Amino acid sequence: MKLLIITQKIDLQDDLLGFFCGWLDKLAEKNERIYVICSWQGQYYIPKNVEILSLGKEKGYSKIRRLWNFYVYLFKVIRKIDVIFAHMCPIYVMACAPLAKPLKKKMILWCAHVKIGLKAKIAEKLVDKILTVSNDSFVYESEKVITTGHGIDTSFFVPAENDKYKHKKKFQILSIGRISPVKDYLTLVKAIDILINKRKIRNIEVLIIGSPPLASQKAYFEKIKNFVHKKGLDNYVKFLGEISNKDTLKYYQQADIFVNMQREGGAGKSVLEAMACGLPVILCTNTFDNLLSSFKDEVIFEEKNSQELAEKILNYLNFSDARRNDYSNLLRNIVIKNHDLDNLISQMVNVFNQSCCK
Repeated sequence: MKLLIITQKIDLQDDLLGFFCGWLDKLAEKNERIYVICSWQGQYYIPKNVEILSLGKEKGYSKIRRLWNFYVYLFKVIRKIDVIFAHMCPIYVMACAPLAKPLKKKMILWCAHVKIGLKAKIAEKLVDKILTVSNDSFVYESEKVITTGHGIDTSFFVPAENDKYKHKKKFQILSIGRISPVKDYLTLVKAIDILINKRKIRNIEVLIIGSPPLASQKAYFEKIKNFVHKKGLDNYVKFLGEISNKDTLKYYQQADIFVNMQREGGAGKSVLEAMACGLPVILCTNTFDNLLSSFKDEVIFEEKNSQELAEKILNYLNFSDARRNDYSNLLRNIVIKNHDLDNLISQMVNVFNQSCCK
């Protein structure tokens, strides 16, 4: 199989998209040749059968020059490939269609968005298949949608060795993701305010990894920081900024609990990485309702309910060691069974092959 992949960024150091380098490594093992058109190329060890074609955003190229480069590269490779795999952005499908359709090239879209916009609806008409994480991550009626799981490298994201972080003095709460209203970090800091200023529980700290990717989201970030400062939480809530995906492992391993406040969109990647590391999670999505067994009512809170989130954190503090271990093991097994990277890649390759046979 000869594959064209179109994606935003190839960079191991990227905090949001660094994981895709792992996907590309696995895909390279199962395909004869892969061409990658990306907007930005950073640090990455390129397999021998992979060719990276950067549009030059890392060099400061203008949008017009990047668009020109896109079609130069597309003309260069489109007759050499069997399938086009567009990662995340439906606009890539729309851009390829004028050349792909006349040449009868198959197009597959990976899409996992909370809200399905006009571009995704147009792309749905153009592609052969749409791959997505779960039924909650592409809420649009289409026979083309295939759920695959998220693709977590469970050989990399593993629990810490016994007692590796035993020296810690504080109960550590971790949350990872871009800082934007949809991630609802305000509910988290309000819950921490309840624990520290009302319940007088001082032996905790919160680590928040991520940044506001868009200028429009910076005001939300400032709102959160102002709340933290106003409530005297500066010594308890730490904003660590962007950290590359590969460097988040130690944070998952040393934390005591992971908190996610986003209800819609299914299982987020950072939640699943935490679970793969055996890190207990508290969350408000119903994605895992049928998988959490007896833990369900103890770890799922109502969306935007900071009081309930605080109670769930307190409840976990009272878990026995045996119950904590049972919960950790359950979470890791959920990821291995439903979201393992090798399983995802196998499903992708099967979809590519089946599309070409039609």
